[in-house]
Order: sequence, then C-alpha cells, then structure tokens
Amino acid sequence: MPSFASPLVLEDAKKVNEIFCENRTEYRKVRTLIAFAVEWRGIGLFKNRVILSILPLMFVLSACGRILSQSTPPLETKTPSLVATTIFSTNSESTVAPSSSMDSPNASQVIVTATVSCRFGPNKAYVPRYRVGVGTFQVIGQDTSGQWLHVYPPGLKNSCWIETQFVKMPVDIDGFAVVPFRLETNIKYKSPENVKTIRSGEQVQISWNDLVLPNEVSPQNRFLLEMWLCANGALTYTLRSTNDLTITVIDQPGCAEASHGQIYTATRIGYSQPTVIPWPAP
Repeated sequence: MPSFASPLVLEDAKKVNEIFCENRTEYRKVRTLIAFAVEWRGIGLFKNRVILSILPLMFVLSACGRILSQSTPPLETKTPSLVATTIFSTNSESTVAPSSSMDSPNASQVIVTATVSCRFGPNKAYVPRYRVGVGTFQVIGQDTSGQWLHVYPPGLKNSCWIETQFVKMPVDIDGFAVVPFRLETNIKYKSPENVKTIRSGEQVQISWNDLVLPNEVSPQNRFLLEMWLCANGALTYTLRSTNDLTITVIDQPGCAEASHGQIYTATRIGYSQPTVIPWPAP
C-alpha cells in the first residue's frame, strides 16, 4: 500500500530543523500530528516501520523546541543597589591650593629672607615685638609708605610689622591693601609722668620723669614720642624713641594747625597709655 509519508533520513534533519525552527506555529502543528500518529500506532498506516521513520523528525522538532526556548530567555529584573565609587582625577595639575613653602608663596604671603626685627608698628622707632628668622609669613597689608608690611609670623599668635627690604614678594607691593595702624597699648605699665616743655625759637625741649621697668619687658628705648611738628608750613608726623629723659625737636611757626604730641612708655609686650605733651606756642 502506498504511503503518504516518505521515510526520513538523518541527513534531512538539518533541513527540517531550518524549516520548522523558522516558524513556531508550524512546528507546533507538526509535533501535534506526529504525537497523534504515535498514539494510534495500531492503525495499519502507522506500523512500526512508519513510527521508526518519523522518530528522527520527533528528535529534530524536540531539539528545535529547546533551541526556540533558549533563544528568548526571560528578562531578569534586578533591583538596583547603591555602589560606593571612588573617582580619580586624570588631571596632572593639582586643584588644591599650595601650602606655605619657601619656594611657592601665594598672593597673600611673603618670604622673609633674613633674621630681622618684627615691630609693634611700621617704623624703626617702635619696639621689636619679635626677632624672626627666614620663613613664609601671612600678609595682612601694607602701610601708607609702602615700606612696611603687617604680617603674621609662622607659629606666632600676634601680628607685627616688617620692612619690605627684607622680604621676597610674589606680587608687587601695590597688590597688598593699605591697612590702618593702631598702636597696641597695655595698661599694666604707667604712662610717663611730669612731662614738661621749653621753647627756644624753633627748638622745643621735652622732658619727663624716669620710670623703672622690669628687665624682662624693658626694651632698648623705653620711651616713644609721637609728634606733629610744623615744617615748611605743614604739620609733619614725627616719631622718636629714646632711653633718655629729655629730647629736643625742631618746630617751626607758620602752620594753620597747632603742633602737638604725646609720649608713651615702651615695653616688649606693648605700650602704656599716652601722656599728652603740653606743647608751647611758637
């Protein structure tokens, strides 16, 4: 009896796999038909010979099913988690401000190049507050003359004034702001007493009583005189320091404002309150 199904050989399996794996619907139909034939193997058309001939087809279709099922794996949903990440810069230039160093001070720092006196004010008449050495100093500002800088010495808590000739600056002196000066006083020590003046023409002699200071606070010059003297028709600010008990200055006539002055007791930790000098008229 002629058979409507020709025997399949194994070399045809590849073609069958390509045909049926391309279309899932056709694959399912054929697999159902073969399963039905196997179930009814008692029918003459589906004797052992026919069943054996279609077993390779069953194997190919089963493999195709596995291929199909593996070709589209289910999407795996993961809950995102926080991960600590360290970011490293590849820029070779540092964005951190340079620290104080002898070679690279920033715009608000200067390098002191010698061992010098750092004083209570911007003038050699003021007592040295510190004796400082070579190092990098933080700058507060400059005085009106541009010859002194108000600085913080490294490792010290108080500021002082230093001459610009002893410093190396990263910027021009004009790059520093002009800051007001206020003399630091200390009420622990007495002001000069019994201050007197005598005029002789343009010369004015000023005198006062002696004052004994403890050795640990006594500077080289124990008294500071701050004066506004008439010179060439204008008042001129003048500072004088001395260890004597008398001093003579030149004070000319002809100024619209009266000359005047005051005197301080100087110590290594500050100045006394001032005593006003009773200035004689020209």
